[in-house]
Amino acid sequence: TLTGTVESDIILIPEVLGVGEVAISDHRSSAPTHDELARLASEARVAGLLAGKSGISFFHVGDGKGALAPLRALRDETDIPLRQLYPTHCNRNPWLFAEAIEWGKAGGWVDLTTSSFPDLLEDGERLAADALLELLAANVPAERITFSSDANASLPRFDGEGRLIEMRCGQIASLWQQCVRATRLGVSLERALAVVTSNPAQALGLGSKGRIGVGQDADLLLVHDRTFAIERVMSGGQWRE
Repeated sequence: TLTGTVESDIILIPEVLGVGEVAISDHRSSAPTHDELARLASEARVAGLLAGKSGISFFHVGDGKGALAPLRALRDETDIPLRQLYPTHCNRNPWLFAEAIEWGKAGGWVDLTTSSFPDLLEDGERLAADALLELLAANVPAERITFSSDANASLPRFDGEGRLIEMRCGQIASLWQQCVRATRLGVSLERALAVVTSNPAQALGLGSKGRIGVGQDADLLLVHDRTFAIERVMSGGQWRE
């Protein structure tokens, strides 16, 4: 925290919307207990109400066998609304993805990481676009699915004994690449765009983002009508070079 508590960070610092990434089901996490997670998510929730923000709790979910079990416990054993619990990296392995399908069908958020590498897919990781297609086919509500890039974050690889063997870096370009790939796989452009615009804006409580309309922030991409290659970028109503 910057001010000493989660509540005061969210209330006093405009850029702080909630809490995260909180690592669960990961050998690199601080192994938070159920009570600690419940307290953290509750603090974020209450502070969000006071500050007029989402107060959401964003969870990094690792390769651990527990997968979404800590979040299911929060859902089932506390009064924290489901929409406050936001898991990411849900496409990283088969058992987590299977749980993410059920989580999404129950109304929870499902965030897919777009910074994937083709040579790692043999470990069971799904490309975000492919995972989106599967989620939609499984009747997960389209408005509950989001993409995030993990841009500039470390993407470590470990061997079977937990030793670090490689370190890569997330790429921001992957966000648009996977959005375009989704359209190539048959997802409508409107639906593919929503997972990188209106859906995350709704999850994070960013009312002026994610849509085109009067009073909205003019954050726009000008793309080629056939290739979808980005030709120009507008941010806050200003063209960026």
